[in-house]
This record gives sequence, structure tokens and C-alpha cells, in this order.
Amino acid sequence: MSLLRGEFMDYGIFYHSVKDEDGEFLSAGLVVKDERGNEIRRIYDVSTDFEAFEKFVCLLGDSKVLPEHLDSMIEDYYSEHY
Repeated sequence: MSLLRGEFMDYGIFYHSVKDEDGEFLSAGLVVKDERGNEIRRIYDVSTDFEAFEKFVCLLGDSKVLPEHLDSMIEDYYSEHY
């Protein structure tokens, strides 16, 4: 797992396998940790476009996105990439 630090939260990427009716594929998920390093949220299967997702996670940290805004940021990411 790679960790990309923001001022308020740590946003990290983790990779995991996802099984569907066509087989199995690798996907990236998002983990959010507080300033003490405690995991407060884990979101699976966010993206298979790893380069774009890494840029997105960097943006979350650089913009100091608070957890309450995370869902709308992910929706914006989906609307731009899918």
C-alpha cells in the first residue's frame, strides 16, 4: 500500500483482486487514515486506471480534502474517467 499524506487525512492506495462473471481483475481501492494513522475508511474497487487514480489520490492529499467531501470527489472522478 502506498500512502500519500494530506494535512488532515492520509489517503492511500491499495490493490486487490476482484472477481466477476468474466473472471478476475486487479483493481485499486482507497484507504483513509486519520492523523494518528488509524484507518477510518476503506473503499474497494474504485478504479482500474491506476495512473489516473494515483493522480486523484495525490489531489485528495494536496487539496486537504476532508472525509465528508470524499464521496462527492469520487463521484467527480467517475464522471471524468468512466
